[in-house]
Amino acid sequence: ENGHAAVITLLLDEGAEVDVKCSRDGSTPLLWAAKNGHAAVVTLLLDKDAEVDVKESEYGLTPLSLAALNGHAAVVTLLLDKDPEVDVKDSKHSQTPLSWAAENGHAAIVTLLLNKGASTESKDKYDRTPLLWAASNGHAAVVTLLLDKGAEVDVKCSRDGSTPLLLAAENGHAAVVTLLIDKGAEVDMKESEYSLTPLSLAAMNGHATVVTLLLDEGASIESKDKYGRTPLLWAAINGHEGIIKLLLDKDAEVDVKDSEHSQTPLSQGAKNGHAAVVTLLLNKGASTKSKDKYGLTPLSLAAMNGHAAVVTLLLDKGAEVDVKDSRDDSTPLLWAAMNGHAAVVTLLLDKDAEVDMKDSKHSQTPLLWAAENG
Repeated sequence: ENGHAAVITLLLDEGAEVDVKCSRDGSTPLLWAAKNGHAAVVTLLLDKDAEVDVKESEYGLTPLSLAALNGHAAVVTLLLDKDPEVDVKDSKHSQTPLSWAAENGHAAIVTLLLNKGASTESKDKYDRTPLLWAASNGHAAVVTLLLDKGAEVDVKCSRDGSTPLLLAAENGHAAVVTLLIDKGAEVDMKESEYSLTPLSLAAMNGHATVVTLLLDEGASIESKDKYGRTPLLWAAINGHEGIIKLLLDKDAEVDVKDSEHSQTPLSQGAKNGHAAVVTLLLNKGASTKSKDKYGLTPLSLAAMNGHAAVVTLLLDKGAEVDVKDSRDDSTPLLWAAMNGHAAVVTLLLDKDAEVDMKDSKHSQTPLLWAAENG
């Protein structure tokens, strides 16, 4: 465990049992030495015929798995010289040594294992191959090695339909995205849970470089997920103004509505208080009059949530100040008063909002709502 080679030599020469197991987790001296990267100790133990494919009892990891997982290339080399089972899977995650090395970005070890014939297509309990792990974690050097060995570029995880490109795009790994595209990865592939494309995932998470790469490759700018959300809608929801600009420059549909709430990018930006996003959309001609399934306009949504800067932008663009929603005829002023947003109330009154307008459900004015809610 601690790598004391001289002590190991003395004990082995005195006949110490080479494969003695720890009662706690079944670890042998070779398992400990491999895990901790003690190459000299590994050599001594192997020379004494230590069992090379022994498994510890907690996770079923072999010395090769432990060395690969922890990035100990010298130990991996020593173990491979003893012809261990190269595609052995642990009992908890069902990952092979190659899978562990790929997940953790140990390129030198990946090379060693591939040269020993390790399978590039082995799948673990999460249905991920080494390439899926490497792409997800952004290990470009490992991705290159696996692709050069013929790893399937569009391999799918059956659990959620993720491909290497989907995972790399989601996590913003531009170098990996480039490698996969160069190998012919399908740029409009959708994962199976929400029908999101690589472009939607990159836009959602604010990865501008990846968005640019995908757009340059011809990815569909109007692709819709299961809720009818396009990349532009996702960028507006999360306030990624740089992504908004990229998509608008490529003529993304500015007033597209999702199928869940019938909200436009402007509605989403207004609702969430993303003033810079709202500015970009308004400058591109986004409609201030669009209504969602509840009859709420961008101004209503901004007023409801107390986003004074957005309210100002919308009013300056001529948004209708006394517009009523379709649920109970509430106006932006009613919503702002109801929720206690004094700054928004001031802005609306300055634009001559109707001060005694009543909603149709409770017949309350802005003053009554403000008094009731304190």
